[in-house]
This record gives sequence, structure tokens and C-alpha cells, in this order.
Amino acid sequence: MNLTRKMMLQMTVLILIPVLAIGIGCYTLASKALKEGAQEEAKQMTRLHSEMIEEKLSTMQKLVQVASSNKGLEKVIEGDEASNPTEMMEYLSRVQKNNKGSVEMLILVDQNGNALLSDSKTELNINVRERDYFKETLNTGKGIISDVLINKETNSASVVVTEPMLTVWQEP
Repeated sequence: MNLTRKMMLQMTVLILIPVLAIGIGCYTLASKALKEGAQEEAKQMTRLHSEMIEEKLSTMQKLVQVASSNKGLEKVIEGDEASNPTEMMEYLSRVQKNNKGSVEMLILVDQNGNALLSDSKTELNINVRERDYFKETLNTGKGIISDVLINKETNSASVVVTEPMLTVWQEP
């Protein structure tokens, strides 16, 4: 092999090794930066979604507070003969329909956990006495927002928002 070719080959190898090292280094740094950036973006999006969900649940809790202040619902719980369960079912139905994207169902429950009526039925065979959200509401006298649960009726993920009707649920 002549001298010119040998020198060209040596120069090519001499240039190629640092270029490859720089290329691998740049690829590694860029890959790491992209991965960290994607992770940070995912964390930020998760935080924002969490805040939106918390705000939505807080709004739902306020809705339940307002809806539960209806005196007709109190009469149903008290078993007052002047109560009108059908009218109260229609009231709950209107509240549910006006908030259909957020409210799956509304149920009126007495202090023993017996469901008295819902937004679609005046007679229910449901008792929530053993549910943690009911126990906590009864024990604290405050409304709560449950963890995510599977709704036994619809088999979908749900969050229960409770609000005690203190004028009715007070101990004698």
C-alpha cells in the first residue's frame, strides 16, 4: 500500500473516533434531557388534572349541600305524612339532570343507612350503613368525599359525596 493511502486511512480513523465519541455523548445527553423533560411534563399534567378533579369534587360537594337543604327532603326522612316522596324524587331528578356530566345519581338516606328515595325511584332496597363514607359522615356530622369506589348498580368507578341533614340526623 502506498504511503498516501496509509496516511489517509490513519487520518480518517483519527477523525472518526472523536466524531463517534462526540455523537454518542450528544445522543446520550439529548436522550436523558428528553426523558427528564417528558417526566416533568407528565408530573405537571398529573398535578393539573388532580387540581381540576379536586375543584370539580368541591363543586359537587357544594351542590349536594345546597340540594340537601330542601325542607321537603327533611320531611321524607322524618316520615312526615305531609311529605311527598314523588315530588322529592322529581326534585332530585332535576338536580341530577342539570348536572348529568358530573352526577350519576342522588340518593336520600336516613340515619340508619336506609335509602329512602333516589333521583329515579321512590322505593329502594339499599342500605349503606356499613359503607365507610356513611360511617364517617354519621360520626363527624360533616359531608365527605369518598375514595374512588365501584358502583354496585352501574359497575362504574364513582366517588360518593355525602352531606348530613343535621336538623334531622341529630340524636334525640
